[in-house]
Amino acid sequence: MERSFANLKIIKTRLRNSLSEEKLKAFMLMNMEKSILHSIDLEEIIDVIKKSSDFLNKELSY
Repeated sequence: MERSFANLKIIKTRLRNSLSEEKLKAFMLMNMEKSILHSIDLEEIIDVIKKSSDFLNKELSY
């Protein structure tokens, strides 16, 4: 728990408290669950996002 508060301090300092509470919670969760994030296939996520709109499909295609 102590590490979580230390990480929170770092995140809040870097972003200069400009985040909403909801986004701050999301970043904290991602920070605590790094091992899960590292196992996610980013190409799969990009494919899902590309399917959500023509604009995103165009912007994310290479």
